[in-house]
Amino acid sequence: MSSSALVSRRPLAGFATAAALALALTGCGDESAAPGPYGGAREGTTAAESTDDAEDVADTDVFSFVAEDGRRVDGDARITTEVGRTVVIEVTSNTAEELHVHGYDLYADIQSGEAARLEFTADLPGIFEVELHNANAVLTQLRVDG
Repeated sequence: MSSSALVSRRPLAGFATAAALALALTGCGDESAAPGPYGGAREGTTAAESTDDAEDVADTDVFSFVAEDGRRVDGDARITTEVGRTVVIEVTSNTAEELHVHGYDLYADIQSGEAARLEFTADLPGIFEVELHNANAVLTQLRVDG
């Protein structure tokens, strides 16, 4: 094999490696076209708004939801925060429910017509379902980047 044959193959090998890497990264793309927990298109991921308290503004994300008859009617299908931040999930429901954050194994009772508030530190990276336990329905997915 001549040295000119080796030189001409190296750019092709580099191109093949780059193409394989691009293909692999494409598989980790946006899921916004995937069906949501109640059918239809999934809503986009939304990062939380920080609270207004001056000392907590940089460390707390508040997410609010409304559920009716065991289904999310207001709030995002996926919420995002970062490791180390305080997360507050507020849920109002027209039926009594139990809020459950998988992975963190946190629970909060929701009284019919009243808001329930679950506050915790996001110390585990990953994607976790937040569900209405009695209805066995996913309220949202919590993504913790870290």
